[in-house]
Order: sequence, then structure tokens, then C-alpha cells
Amino acid sequence: MSDRSKLLETGIFPGVIRKSSCITVRNVIGVCLSIYITYVLIQVETQSDTSPKQPSPKPAKRNENYSYIIFVQTTDSGLPSLVVCAIESAAIIYKRRKVRFYMKGTNDENPKRSDPGLELLKTISNVEILKLDPESVLENTPLEKWYKNTDPTKERYWTHVQSDAFRYALLWQNGGMYMDTDVISIKALPEGNFLGFQSSGTLNGAVLSFSTRSSLLYACMTDFVQNYQGSVWGHQGPGLLTRVFQRLCNVSMMDSETDHKCTSQNITFMKRSAFYHIPYPEWKRFYSTSDNPSVFQDFYAVHVWNQMNQWNGKKTIKAQDETLLEKLFKEYCPQTHSKLL
Repeated sequence: MSDRSKLLETGIFPGVIRKSSCITVRNVIGVCLSIYITYVLIQVETQSDTSPKQPSPKPAKRNENYSYIIFVQTTDSGLPSLVVCAIESAAIIYKRRKVRFYMKGTNDENPKRSDPGLELLKTISNVEILKLDPESVLENTPLEKWYKNTDPTKERYWTHVQSDAFRYALLWQNGGMYMDTDVISIKALPEGNFLGFQSSGTLNGAVLSFSTRSSLLYACMTDFVQNYQGSVWGHQGPGLLTRVFQRLCNVSMMDSETDHKCTSQNITFMKRSAFYHIPYPEWKRFYSTSDNPSVFQDFYAVHVWNQMNQWNGKKTIKAQDETLLEKLFKEYCPQTHSKLL
């Protein structure tokens, strides 16, 4: 018996080819081919009948780089009505964006403490109240090591310097728009990278807008550390922004009364009146009855210069006192006006 006959006889190909079977190799190949063709046809038919319909196109997502409006409080004191007004006005103007308020102290940490302003903010659907954790905010930024190595007891303007650091880091991490807690929103700003002129040749950071992981913000944080002078008022805020963008865009040559686009850095410097229509030396106008809110209707926001008031008498407002600030409350933060004044 040949080797081939032995293989066939012992059944190394069991059930397919045996010497005793009448099935030939050619028959087997034909059967296999028929089975394969039938399988393919069944698969094609099945797929054509059951293939899922293409999903409808989803609406375009918002530009996630500018999703948030950010406010920061670096003290653990209560919330003045001006702070609540600033946040409420932003929540009204930017209804489709989340307004994040980072606080150093909250009611959750001190259950016995009751703050009417905080309770009001909790009722606004697009306002998020978050604990301000300096270590996590500054983590993985040029400011992390600076913060750990700085002794607050030796700092003259620690509250304000922290505020400058946190706004740069929070914007770099999250993207969006930062506003000081004494800025009342008037109308919506477009999304993009921008800040405003405070005066001729000087920028201010009370309103800032940057995309996530902006190289411009990273440059600001780097300058913050390299040129740190915490004992000089404004050195880490308006002074820093002016220094950085003077190097990058030569802002000293720009007219502060018009908007300017620095195309090489993809940033806009907004005219002074966009946020600072009333300059800081005239801050008392907010507590006077001589102005009307209509003067701001063509601008985006109003910076009230609250620090000037804190240094110079701490003027207050009351409902129906007809001051400019009281009228701004009534028009742009009505809940704050009715419940807190």
C-alpha cells in the first residue's frame, strides 16, 4: 500500500476523504466552494437588510476653549452685595455658559455660617460655587513653586497678588473669561483672546479671556515668577500684563480709545471704554446721582473700582438712593437689588 493510501485509510482527514468513500478530491473542492459562495451571499443580504441607518448629524458643540466665566474670592469673609451683583449679572448675560465662583470659604465648611448672598447665588442655575484650593489651582504651572516658597506674613498685598496668580492659572487650565468681583456685565462679549486698556499704554486684568493652555497665559505666569515684586501695587496685575504684551505686541504704540488686534499673537486689546469707561480716579461717580446707566449701554461691562472705595471711606449704597451704582444693580442684577440692598 502506498503512503498516500495509508493516510487516507487511517483517516487523517476523517469524514472527508476515505479510501472506501466514493467522494473524490474534486468533489470535495466543489462542495467547499459552493458552501463558501452561499455563506458570502447570506452575509451580503443580512448586512444590506440590517445595517444601521446613519445617525443624524449632531449640533455643533460650543467652543470648549471658552466655556466658563470665572470669578475668584481670595478672602474667607462674607459676600458683599457688589460681589453677588457681579456674578448674577454675568449669569444673566451669559445664560448658556457656566459661571464658576471659586471661594476660599463656603457654608459647607462652616455649616453655622449663613450668608444671604451665597444662598442667592445657589438659586441661579448656571452658577457653580467651588472651593478655591490654591495647591490644585496652581499645580503644574510656573506659579506652583512660587506659591509654596512664599511667606504670606511677609507680603504687603497678599490677597491681591494671590488673585492675580489664580486668575492666570484658572484661565490656563480651564479656558474662558475671568472677571473681577466688582465688574458688572452689561452685554455679551464675543469668544476669543482679549483684555482691555485701562488707560493709554496700560492694560488691566479685571476682564480677561483666553483659550485653554494659552501660550500667552503661560508667558504671563512665567513673568509673574521671574519679575515678582509683591510689595509693589499692581506689579503682578496691570503691570505684568502691560510688560508681557509690550514685548509681544508693542501696546504702547496703540491708541487706547480704539480696539486693536495683535495678529501675531491672536489677541485683541479692547478700547478703554469697553470695561473702564469711568477711570479709577473718578470712582466716586458710582456713588453719585449725576450719572445714568444708559451711558454704559454700548459697552460690555463696568469696572466699579471697589478697591478705591475700600481705601477711601467705604461708601455704601441703599435701595432707591438713586446713585449710579444702585441703578446699575436695579437694571443688571435685579435679585441682588431686591434681596440684598
